[in-house]
Amino acid sequence: MTKHKGVVYRVGGDEFAILLPNHVADEAVVVAERVRRTVNGQPLTSRGLNIGLSMGVAEYPTHAKDGDALGGAADRAQYESKELGRNVVRSFGEPRPAAPAPREPERQQPQPGGFTEAETKAIRLRATPREPLR
Repeated sequence: MTKHKGVVYRVGGDEFAILLPNHVADEAVVVAERVRRTVNGQPLTSRGLNIGLSMGVAEYPTHAKDGDALGGAADRAQYESKELGRNVVRSFGEPRPAAPAPREPERQQPQPGGFTEAETKAIRLRATPREPLR
């Protein structure tokens, strides 16, 4: 679900942490929302029961100056998502919404320009095929 963008750790019980190097909070919210929707959309039983995820996002060093403070900031954001009705992604310090609801994260728009045909060809020649995930 993180598509090789980060590493997932079990913190304890039903709590997990996803570390996303080189991601700002807004990008991490997009990843968290994708994880939440994927897990929530997969029924676990024949009666259609599923799991909802309350997720909190925090960014280093914007929201915290060390690992303990970062975990605390993410934890506070996660508890706020539970207060807002559960099954919601919240970023540390963001304003409360008027009405709790799953967010529609903004998609990053591609930059105009792009590669020249020669650059595209050079990239394709250097590319190595990846093994499919099983």
